[in-house]
Amino acid sequence: MSTAVGGLDSDQPVRVVDIGLGGASVELSDAPPLGARISLSLEAPHRWEPLVFEGRVAWAEPGPNYEPTRIGIEFGQPTSVTLRALVDLLEADIYE
Repeated sequence: MSTAVGGLDSDQPVRVVDIGLGGASVELSDAPPLGARISLSLEAPHRWEPLVFEGRVAWAEPGPNYEPTRIGIEFGQPTSVTLRALVDLLEADIYE
């Protein structure tokens, strides 16, 4: 699975630490400011199109010694189709 965060200057790859119906925790190299509107795009092997979640940066925790920053993304109002796809993704137990 590949992931990216967009909505600022450019897309950047991220590592998903935790994800649920209300939001996600991800690690990335350049943290956006608190409150920034961003999109999280998840590409899963069992889907044709990536899942895209719109949200805002709810919190940020800088990583020590040049490690990635961890941010919390609070999802906005996902559609029922997007929610169903996320539930399917979580049930597939693809995350490690």
